Amino acid sequence: MLIKLVAVLMPFKDTADMLETDFITAGLVIPVVKLLRTKIQNLTAELGDDPLLINLSESVDRRLQTFDSSNDTYVICSFIDPRFKLNWCSGEFYSSTTQSN
Repeated sequence: MLIKLVAVLMPFKDTADMLETDFITAGLVIPVVKLLRTKIQNLTAELGDDPLLINLSESVDRRLQTFDSSNDTYVICSFIDPRFKLNWCSGEFYSSTTQSN
């Protein structure tokens, strides 16, 4: 039980570690949120329907929904950040942005 709890909470620790720096930019928001969601999805595939994981996943989706690819400010900040550029984009998002230009 404790090992499973550590596995479930590790992505949150990793995210907190990334954000606990002296220099944080808005360009970090979308890549970090996407990374956290990806790690939660991978854990869900690995652990199945764990109630704690389901609740945490729903909470992350609800609380962080404003920090996704639909927010133009964060998209621009992530795009111009040389650490990320378009590396955080899914293929669908990337193709829709390149076609609209």
